[in-house]
Amino acid sequence: MRNRSQLGVLMTTRMVQSTGLRMIYPFLAVFARSLGVGVPALALLLSVRSGLGILSPLLGAASDRLPRRFALIVGLVVFSLANLAVGFFPTYGVLFAGLCLSYLAMIFFYSTAQAYLGDVIAFARRGQALALQELGWGLSLVIGVPLVGLLITRFGLRGPFFALALAGLILTIVLFRVIPNLPLTTASRVRSGFGNLRQAFAAPSARAILAMMVCFGAINEWLMIVFGLWMESSFALQVAALGASAAVIGAAEIGGEMAGGAGLVDRLGKKRAIRLGLGLNIAALLVMPWVGGVLWGALAALFFYYMGFEFAFVSTLPLASEVTPSARATLMGALVAAVSIGRVVSASLSPLIFTTWGFEANTYGALLLTVTALLFLRFVKVEEKGSVPAKSSAK
Repeated sequence: MRNRSQLGVLMTTRMVQSTGLRMIYPFLAVFARSLGVGVPALALLLSVRSGLGILSPLLGAASDRLPRRFALIVGLVVFSLANLAVGFFPTYGVLFAGLCLSYLAMIFFYSTAQAYLGDVIAFARRGQALALQELGWGLSLVIGVPLVGLLITRFGLRGPFFALALAGLILTIVLFRVIPNLPLTTASRVRSGFGNLRQAFAAPSARAILAMMVCFGAINEWLMIVFGLWMESSFALQVAALGASAAVIGAAEIGGEMAGGAGLVDRLGKKRAIRLGLGLNIAALLVMPWVGGVLWGALAALFFYYMGFEFAFVSTLPLASEVTPSARATLMGALVAAVSIGRVVSASLSPLIFTTWGFEANTYGALLLTVTALLFLRFVKVEEKGSVPAKSSAK
């Protein structure tokens, strides 16, 4: 991008919103105790929140009908207000409503941001830009979640929600200044929201990549939702240490995102990069049962698992952005729905498998999901249009 500040504010917003999405997982027991509810009640909240992702195609279709900057601001303001409400009224009911509303706002913002980058960046170099924007996802665990642990320790449950609201409002002002107010395309003006939905789902490649993203959602959540319980029960980690262990996963995700940000996705080709990432994911899963008995082995296996997964995920985004260019935000929103469906499956099954058979059984489930994702990739047909030469700049 010519204006790197645009990518910087989109990446930072991705980090802030992802922190709000992910901060419950490592502190599941802490949130339950603070609210006076059981862990199953919070698991239900997470399952319902993930289920709301099925609305993302409608949110993406709405985004395609609005100017990009206006849609980005709407998503960020709603996110901030939802977190502000939880900060003032930290009860289970308000938390339930606030997390769900902030999640919908995040989906709306996320699909719009990806569509905006797809609008202004050529496909041959789009992998780098989308990977750098996605870097905020990994930073949320390296920076955001450890800060949440400190805020909870210092200010209680209110602390992180007030911080997220303040950060969101500051980013709204910055975004208004750096993102240009681009006009709607002629196709977006003419076609209705349902027309965008039909366009997004018409291509066989779109359906294949959506099926693959269902697997991706399940892969990501499958271990994430139980790793905090696993670490606490197996290694007796306390709140600060749980935040640090989450940072290890965040560092792994940053590794995958930085590989994409360095242009590796564009140079390898998107599909080849996806296969490479999922191959590393499979290797980590195969050794995880053997090295997971000690803390360093467990953290190392999780590191490579999430680094491979994140590289595959950021490689998929530019591939998906070229499947239906005239309904780009709609399809990118549909990807969120697909990921959400996978997360709902994981939120329902993974804790049950963990409590019944132990963490090793969870690794076998993740392995099956990864192989299935590779099979769906075979049916995604998008012309790569060449790769970026090794010495060329992606900026």
